[in-house]
Amino acid sequence: LLAFGVSLFAHIGAATINGFVVPSLASPEAPPVDHDVFRLLWHSNQALARLGVIMTGAAFVLWGGELLGERSRETKLLGGLGLIAGAVPILLLATGAVGMDVAGAFLTYSVHAGWTVLVGLQLLRGRLAVPTASIG
Repeated sequence: LLAFGVSLFAHIGAATINGFVVPSLASPEAPPVDHDVFRLLWHSNQALARLGVIMTGAAFVLWGGELLGERSRETKLLGGLGLIAGAVPILLLATGAVGMDVAGAFLTYSVHAGWTVLVGLQLLRGRLAVPTASIG
């Protein structure tokens, strides 16, 4: 949950930079901004996007590993797919096989979304128990 929370805030940060900050600074009404500011924003966006992918991957690997310990074959398969959906995007990003450009982000987020949809379907079908935490 912590890894997924970090991922969420990293993705929100990256999206805020590209979706709001850059367009605001680039608008004709804004005072002129040095090119180095846009370079800084680009690198900040990329760092946050990469952090988001890595932390989402970590969350999926941890959750997938947990699902492997369940009895149901279906749940074990879902756990194995979670390991793949978590680890492969991290490895592709780490090796430089994909970047966080439009194509790389689309591929990465599609893999993550695919596994999330599978988990959601299993939850809706009642075939995946929602973990409950006890305090104290």
